[in-house]
Amino acid sequence: MITAVVQQLENMKRLHVDDLEVPDFGDLDEDWQGEIESAIQDLLWSGELESVDGSIFELSHDAFMELRALYYDSRVRHGISGSHMVDFLMQFMDQSN
Repeated sequence: MITAVVQQLENMKRLHVDDLEVPDFGDLDEDWQGEIESAIQDLLWSGELESVDGSIFELSHDAFMELRALYYDSRVRHGISGSHMVDFLMQFMDQSN
């Protein structure tokens, strides 16, 4: 979801299910697909994700407010953007746990 939030904030891109597909890792691929489907359903039920047509989604404008705040803080304070922002936020979130 970090990637989806960053993409949306940088260019308002809609999220397509194909963007969430995991590269072929053999047996793990089916597990990841199940995880993705479960995450999408959870986000739909929570109202943070809205379906456009069943395969294209948009994040609600107020979804993941804490992550959005970190995005803007990192962008202004450190000048980070694009894929560097995704990497930075993933590392930051990993260190926070």
